[in-house]
Amino acid sequence: MQYVLAMSFEFLRYRGNATVRIYADDRLVDEMSLNESIKLKIIDTSDPILERIHGPKNYCDIQIVPKKLFLFEIDEKFLHSHIVIEVLNDHSNYTNGFMSKYSYVRFHFVYLIPSCLMELKNWKMLDRFRSADDPFYVWPRIPFDSTSFVYTNNKQDDPYFFFNERGGNFAIRIPLGRKHNVIHFGKHAQGRIQVSMRFARILDAFGTLNKSTLESTKF
Repeated sequence: MQYVLAMSFEFLRYRGNATVRIYADDRLVDEMSLNESIKLKIIDTSDPILERIHGPKNYCDIQIVPKKLFLFEIDEKFLHSHIVIEVLNDHSNYTNGFMSKYSYVRFHFVYLIPSCLMELKNWKMLDRFRSADDPFYVWPRIPFDSTSFVYTNNKQDDPYFFFNERGGNFAIRIPLGRKHNVIHFGKHAQGRIQVSMRFARILDAFGTLNKSTLESTKF
């Protein structure tokens, strides 16, 4: 089975390019050089499932997200232990103990889903398992705190990874689990999995659902 690793982050460039590397276990999936800042934009995250079953609403749901969505296709034979995201971005005006400007990234989300969920029809099949309130503890899961990932270098004081500015060089390792024969981030509790449609709405807003091929790295 093929999987899609998706991530989105802000980036403020200062004095040099940043490098982002993605590893599946110890295999390099991709290396990206960021040569310009990634700013925010507003997207309409109206529910693509309900909209296309019951018709459009007379209002929209909006969300502020980074302008770029990065997608990487990875074969499950490389997904055994963990995903590592490494950022090399040590650019600042540090002089004699003082620093007023620096380059940073701010992650908004990281998801791992089977590649079949790049098709809207397959999200519709999961609609009966939908969570009412879309909490963080549903599937597909976001590794949002130190119980879901570990820093592998450059010790961080803040246990939360998302929505925080992070400069310098660092890497996180996100452990992988398996439930109902599907690979996902972390370990799910026993019992029935509740499904969040949040990521389906993001994919729909970026225009990436129902595409025959991914504009991404295949590994």
